Amino acid sequence: MGTFVTPAATDSALFATLVLSGGALSQNGIIRVTGLLDWSGTTTLNGTGTTRVPAGGTLTISGAGTRTLVSGTLENGGTTATWADAAFVNTGLGAVIRNLAAGSFTFTGSGTFSYNQGGLAPLFDNQGTLTVNNGGATFTMNAPFNNSNTVTVTSGDLNLQSGGTQSGTTNITAGAFVSFNGGTHSFVAGHSAAGAGVTRLLAGSLTTASPTDSARFQNLTLTAGSLVQAGVIRVNGTLDWSGTTNLTGGGVTRVGSAGILNMTGTGTLSLNTTTNRPI
Repeated sequence: MGTFVTPAATDSALFATLVLSGGALSQNGIIRVTGLLDWSGTTTLNGTGTTRVPAGGTLTISGAGTRTLVSGTLENGGTTATWADAAFVNTGLGAVIRNLAAGSFTFTGSGTFSYNQGGLAPLFDNQGTLTVNNGGATFTMNAPFNNSNTVTVTSGDLNLQSGGTQSGTTNITAGAFVSFNGGTHSFVAGHSAAGAGVTRLLAGSLTTASPTDSARFQNLTLTAGSLVQAGVIRVNGTLDWSGTTNLTGGGVTRVGSAGILNMTGTGTLSLNTTTNRPI
């Protein structure tokens, strides 16, 4: 127990192995863990600095402890990071978990990243490779989520509840889901969602912010919220519009020549513009 501190931004600490099972890690400088960083207990990471697992290291978040991340940044540059079990991370005050460009992070359980500590919104920032493989469970992002590289959901549901920016690629295996379930999710040029799984809009809004932005989906289900199409939204497979969802904006939602548009259910369908023609 107790507190480990790097008091100033110019201070640093280097560990081969670091196990966080209680107490607090106050990271005003830079803390580097070159081997295993095991965050398995009730520990608070605070301060304005960074705790970094570089290439060759391993980050694990697991267990039933109450983890809290406030103010600072936790970075993964290793290729074997895991977030397991029902591990819960409380967060706020502008804190960031960042998967770096060379990093690989796998969610194997029903974890939660939750904005419940006040202050500026925290962020999960995926710049590398993120995999969800949790056997049908739901991993919940109750904080903004950005993806500028690759997300692969091989099983289960990645449930995004607080908005973010999507400029990378999402691969969704059959039977798996990426669910946009609150907040404003902005799609910029280059985003695509491939695979036989389904992207779902359950609440909040999906937005192409400008006429030059676009998004491409294989399968898209609209059950609530708003699809704001300033640019072009393309659906190559099935567009299932079955709930109370608004399509607004001056852009186009387009179903490809081999695609299917289903409009079913008892919800209220509010349409600005959509077309069903070859992409």
